[in-house]
Amino acid sequence: MTTELHPKYNDWLESYNFDNCKLNRGEYAQFLINYITNEHDGFVLNLDGSWGSGKTEFLKRFYTTLIYNNYPAIYIDAWKSDFSKEPLTVVSCELLDQIEHLNSNLISNEKLDQLKVFFKKSFKAIITSLAAYTSNNLLGDSSPGVEFVNKILENDDPQYINSLKENYNEQIEAIENIRGQLSYLAHPF
Repeated sequence: MTTELHPKYNDWLESYNFDNCKLNRGEYAQFLINYITNEHDGFVLNLDGSWGSGKTEFLKRFYTTLIYNNYPAIYIDAWKSDFSKEPLTVVSCELLDQIEHLNSNLISNEKLDQLKVFFKKSFKAIITSLAAYTSNNLLGDSSPGVEFVNKILENDDPQYINSLKENYNEQIEAIENIRGQLSYLAHPF
């Protein structure tokens, strides 16, 4: 399989496809691809099924099919990052990380930096609200919390998002290492 896109999960391209799908769900995937690629107003699509019904397998195959057909796709594993209490951080970091993996002609460095600034502003709004709420509950005045957050996040440097993303990726790696070690302990031979 060759593709113009260079996704984060490039190693899935050979192993996760509908050619080797034992449940023959390629027809469903093609229907969804036709539907979502012709949709222009945006929408939410929910994949629901009981535990073990193959949702993750289907989504990995769907992801690789989109990539193979040169549609940029982002895959977010909610279980992998379930340690995080901030879903916006998870989605933002995965989105930025995977956009950087895709072909450079999809988005320029300048556009990527603009995206990082946008995410930083979103984080700032959430953090400011939390600081104001906490400060108001503890001190009866929200302004010290707001001033503190504004001082910390006063510039629009994309490096802030880079460090946030790096911290997130380090947490993911640490969790994967712990899972690997626990798996080894359970099956040492």
